Amino acid sequence: MRPKQAVIQEKVRVLCQQHPTYGYRRIWALLKRQGIEVNQKTVYSVMKAEGLTQKQKRYEAKRTYQPVDFQINSSN
Repeated sequence: MRPKQAVIQEKVRVLCQQHPTYGYRRIWALLKRQGIEVNQKTVYSVMKAEGLTQKQKRYEAKRTYQPVDFQINSSN
């Protein structure tokens, strides 16, 4: 049995208040454990509409610059 959209919205809102750092995948897993069959895309769209989505962590690659000190004396 699929729950109504209003029920899903309320459950998602409550879970996001309890777990403010969780993203839509974890919220979906919590709903699944509670026995609520809902699609991940539905959870994402509800969270996006409510403004509850989390920013993704972006990591920058660590780059090191090592200057090369050598003289070119001749070609190959």
